[in-house]
Amino acid sequence: MVKLEHFNEVIARFSDIADFLIIYIEEAHPSDGWKFGNNIEINYHRNLQERITAAKRLQSFGPKCSIVVDNMRDEANLQYGGLYERLYIVLNDVIAFAGERGPVGYRVEEVEQCLVVFVLTRTVVGTNLTDFPPESKHAFEPDTMMFDKIYIVHLKRRTERRQRMEKAADEMKLDFTYFHAVDGRNLNTEKLDKLGVQILQGYSDIYQNRNMTYGEIGCALTHYYILEDMVVKNYQRVLILEDDAQFVPMFRKQLSRSFADIEEFVPDWDLLFLGRKPMNATADKYVDGTQFAMWPDFSYWALAYAITRKGAKKILKQKPLQKLVPTDELIPIMYNRHPMEEWKKLFYPNDLKAVATNPLLIYPSWWFGETKYISDTEDSRKIASTLET
Repeated sequence: MVKLEHFNEVIARFSDIADFLIIYIEEAHPSDGWKFGNNIEINYHRNLQERITAAKRLQSFGPKCSIVVDNMRDEANLQYGGLYERLYIVLNDVIAFAGERGPVGYRVEEVEQCLVVFVLTRTVVGTNLTDFPPESKHAFEPDTMMFDKIYIVHLKRRTERRQRMEKAADEMKLDFTYFHAVDGRNLNTEKLDKLGVQILQGYSDIYQNRNMTYGEIGCALTHYYILEDMVVKNYQRVLILEDDAQFVPMFRKQLSRSFADIEEFVPDWDLLFLGRKPMNATADKYVDGTQFAMWPDFSYWALAYAITRKGAKKILKQKPLQKLVPTDELIPIMYNRHPMEEWKKLFYPNDLKAVATNPLLIYPSWWFGETKYISDTEDSRKIASTLET
């Protein structure tokens, strides 16, 4: 009852994409049983009619959805583990979200965030997000969570990604700063010479057997400049997200849980993956003593990671612009899990201490092969081999 107002707000906000239903089950604290002093006076239900009468009392408080009544065999309660109260989301006849048991675990805001993520992950290029339901008044103020800064890497010409990402970050209550990416379309050999960029000698994509693209160079420069920025500004740890990041439901709660594990068992971490593409997942190992932290093996993507000042300085010390590789090659080279031994030797001592959340908390919004999939790194001009050191 205490959270009925918030529940009604969620119904109003998402009634166009979800049907809402309350199942009235057995009384948790009947007046003639285990009761609390401030409870509404409702006796233990001795028959179905008494349960229906109790449900009508709930209906009088104005929930904005239908109410049905569990039978006297308590079948719905037993199958869903509903006592004392519990929230579920069912999608295509499958439980997509199961809240914790109430009253402590009864968190309407978790259902709200799941529905937000559902909407955002189905947002396609060109969707008018001005029609998105208004923000709940129960939301808290944006912050940077456990980080000094949250950077979102963004290409200025990708306005549709900015629009989607702004809404997503706003819903996650993230206080973020856009970091405008270096656009590979605007690079050429003359500009790279002025920047002192030299491609790692002998570099070739290990899966496609090709040279680096200008898009990959732009991405590498962008992440390099972010690391420089955090060191200059003396940030101790930052979160770096690319503008196609997609948050899992209850992102903040899950990150807090994982981060507590990591801070306790890997307090000297340098880099923390929140999103990655494991290239050898069977080789990933749990951090001893943890439930939510992994030692990552060879992984791709710079989609979402946190890094400490110490970790950034380790990378910058290697002068990566003088032996440039794509960012998602550089990172596993630095934590000594890249399969190319000759590349790793050039970045000795490969002592970046990397850890990953488990499960991962951020995924790409679009996957290769999907209609709206765009890669400004892969789908870009390839460089000439004369740029190599």
